[in-house]
Amino acid sequence: IDEVVSGGTRTEIAIKIFGPDLLTLQTLANQVMKVLQDVPGTADVRTETQSFMPEVTVTIDRERAGRYGLTGLDLSSTLETAYNGKVTSQVLDKQRMFPLKVWFDQDSRRNIDVLKSLLIDTPIGSRIPLSEIATIEQLEGPSAIIRENVARRIAVLSSTSKRDVVSVVKDAQKAISKEVTLPPGYYIVYGGQYEAQQQASHSLFFTSLFSLIGILFLLRQGLSSWRATLLVATNLPLACIGGLFAVAATGNVLSIGSLVGFISLFGISTRNSLMLVGRIHTLFEEGNSLEQAIRQGALERVTPVLMTALTAALGMLPLAVLGGTGRELEQPLAVVIVGGMISSTALTLAVIPALFKVFMKTNNLTVGSSSDSEASPISR
Repeated sequence: IDEVVSGGTRTEIAIKIFGPDLLTLQTLANQVMKVLQDVPGTADVRTETQSFMPEVTVTIDRERAGRYGLTGLDLSSTLETAYNGKVTSQVLDKQRMFPLKVWFDQDSRRNIDVLKSLLIDTPIGSRIPLSEIATIEQLEGPSAIIRENVARRIAVLSSTSKRDVVSVVKDAQKAISKEVTLPPGYYIVYGGQYEAQQQASHSLFFTSLFSLIGILFLLRQGLSSWRATLLVATNLPLACIGGLFAVAATGNVLSIGSLVGFISLFGISTRNSLMLVGRIHTLFEEGNSLEQAIRQGALERVTPVLMTALTAALGMLPLAVLGGTGRELEQPLAVVIVGGMISSTALTLAVIPALFKVFMKTNNLTVGSSSDSEASPISR
């Protein structure tokens, strides 16, 4: 998530204030910045950099301009010619045509007195200075006006420290709603990486939910039993334990990288659980007693389960330990997989065989050989 640029800002929290007036936006941004600095977990709070530069403003007195038969369009066209230039003809030079552009020279464009004395042609044929029908001032204005969705905006930016983005933003929302009063026509949107994380979290939630349902139905189809399917699925919370402990121990917070790590972890741990349950089930159907099938199946699957877990954990260990710049997404993913594989492997070999026996006993069926007339409970 740290590598995502959202809403034109590359930061964890971007509080975007929208409204029509730039000075009001700047005032509100300063108020929000002061409030945000007192929220626990925020760091490097600042507003978007806005540099100011000299600018000349021309305010037309439309009533006086109307007396001379002039409109705003007429004055805008004259000012555009003076400062932007206007091609009025073509010049022939050695068989080549060049455009002839009319505009103020460089010194005149920088002289406000020249602009005030600029003569404007009226419809009745007379010429009047621009200062006669307009107020001309040299002020300071922003070098750029930022817009988003056609509305002017300014953003207050912040990073986080020792807290997750979601909890910091929730505290910021409460504090800002209490201490900052927005005038009519102004509103706040919480964006940055927080916005991207919220969108990604919703997408991941629904995608994971549908994937989990599909996996359960596939397991049910392969194992021919809902009990066996649920037995395999019990390994998912076992894998979560180590992943959550690893996130807490490393001082990280749950992010998009962590959630992706949990999805990968669930796939690996489910495979190990399925491999163990399938082998015990096969031994039981071959006529072994329940205790013998569990003991022999667990011993036979120790090596494959450990090999799978070690391969995944050792492959992710460098990313989990080294971290650093450029690995903001990969490190949380690796931490979850390494921690989850430790707990998942240990608990799979210890808990799943015990649960297999409990599931068998809750069926209230006797354990017999595959030649018995009664089928094994796991296959039901």
